[in-house]
Amino acid sequence: MTRATIALVTLALLGSAARADCLVLKRGGKLQVWGMPATIGQGNNAIDVTPDSSRRARAVEVWAALKSLGRSGLAEMIERNCRQARWLAGELSKAGIEVLNDVVLNQIVVSFGDDDRTTRAISALQRSGEIWCGGTTWRGRAGMRVSVSSWATTQADMERTLKAILDAGRQ
Repeated sequence: MTRATIALVTLALLGSAARADCLVLKRGGKLQVWGMPATIGQGNNAIDVTPDSSRRARAVEVWAALKSLGRSGLAEMIERNCRQARWLAGELSKAGIEVLNDVVLNQIVVSFGDDDRTTRAISALQRSGEIWCGGTTWRGRAGMRVSVSSWATTQADMERTLKAILDAGRQ
């Protein structure tokens, strides 16, 4: 089997609101391109900022993480992301933001009070461009889902995330 080189390429079409996100594979000197058209400016949707389309190729991400970090490196990253999520949940709780779930992995679901205020906070956070968190429904309540899931996330990133969420909650 030929070794595959994988690169994520974002193509911006100048003078247009449209763009295409592509996954480019180079095999045996031939390029294979997978693209997903997306639009900018019509709200934020995770599909518009990632090459994700119904999560069919999740094994590629796992393979890349194992290849670059190794087994122990991947385990350390997961443990660190879980610690960072617990830290963020604790800080948000101290600030009066309700943490709706038991934070046992890297996911946090929070509420800013009532559903309307939570929805406004999510919109403000997404408009800020500082971080991206999506909305969800947790046991019948509107919530904001925070996911800590990167090998590159530092404590400084977590503090910046905390500030961005607190700022969004004040709007």
